[in-house]
Amino acid sequence: MLRQWVELIKLLIRDCRILILDEPTAVLTPQEAEKLFAFLGGKLREEGGKSIVFISHKMREVMALSDRVTILKKGGQRSNHSSKGGILMKTSSPTS
Repeated sequence: MLRQWVELIKLLIRDCRILILDEPTAVLTPQEAEKLFAFLGGKLREEGGKSIVFISHKMREVMALSDRVTILKKGGQRSNHSSKGGILMKTSSPTS
């Protein structure tokens, strides 16, 4: 967990506008994951000006953090959704 915090802080010091987090909670305890979400959903959201690409198989985590969700399957886009109050609302489907 400490290494992840250090890497996140380094990105923020560099004033990165886009954070790409690939399965960031895979090695975290539930308590550590809650701290991460509190930081990402609270502090960063308050500051504004940053986008987070959050990659996860855990829909509960995705719903807790996201305003918009794109679902990918087998390398392709399946659907786009907005997330309001933990509820996914479909906004579009890819054209194929």
